[in-house]
Amino acid sequence: MDVRDLPKVVLSRGCQRLVEAWDGWRGGRLLPRKAEMNLAHLSEDLPWLALLEVIDKDLARLRVAGSSLREVYGMEMTGRNLKDFTEPGDWPRRSARYLAQVGQPCGAYYFRRDTLPDGKIVSYETLALPVDADAEGRQRHMLCIISPLQHWYTLDEPAAPHRVPMPTAFHYVDIGAGLPDAP
Repeated sequence: MDVRDLPKVVLSRGCQRLVEAWDGWRGGRLLPRKAEMNLAHLSEDLPWLALLEVIDKDLARLRVAGSSLREVYGMEMTGRNLKDFTEPGDWPRRSARYLAQVGQPCGAYYFRRDTLPDGKIVSYETLALPVDADAEGRQRHMLCIISPLQHWYTLDEPAAPHRVPMPTAFHYVDIGAGLPDAP
């Protein structure tokens, strides 16, 4: 998938706003720098945003995780390693994807369906776009938004407390540097 196709592909207004803001921040460059992000463009979406710093194959730290993510997953995620709340068997694939995204660099667009304790099924659309570090030698970050696709959703009890399930559909997004071969 190409980043220019995202405005026609994403379903949620939150993902649309992220595409627009990210593209504006980067101007004509491949990536925006972290300091260039103006989150005022995404003020409605802040509860659903996360900023992930991918350091190595065993450390992907959530620098910021919005309040709705805490409610959905049943835990505070800011400052924690994504590996800590990924099923151990899923971590190698998730880690390889994030390493590919910051290394290539490229974005990702994916879906997930959660079954809530009351039996309702909630679908989420997620968009993750890379952001360059402000200083040389620092790691790139991934700015992510998780958007519920229904107009209703419940935050009563998380579907799988303390675990972030793998997506049911995953696509890399070419931002101008090509696409990785990783899973």
